[in-house]
Amino acid sequence: MKIIDRLKNGYHNKSYFISAYDNSIYLINYKEILNISDTTIMVRFNNFKLIIKGKDFRIIRKSNTDVEIKGIVSNMEMIHE
Repeated sequence: MKIIDRLKNGYHNKSYFISAYDNSIYLINYKEILNISDTTIMVRFNNFKLIIKGKDFRIIRKSNTDVEIKGIVSNMEMIHE
């Protein structure tokens, strides 16, 4: 099963939640948005960075710990620190 298929149903951990639906990505309990452009998003969680690549990214909603992003995802990568 591909990561994107798992994310469509949601990836849940006690300290964070990552979910992708159609052309929306929900990130809950992130620590910091490191970089965002229309093709790349880099977000820091407690012990990893999430790098999302694609196109037409834009922030729809944002709070200190939660963000909803619209766009077309082509790749996601978790880099553990």
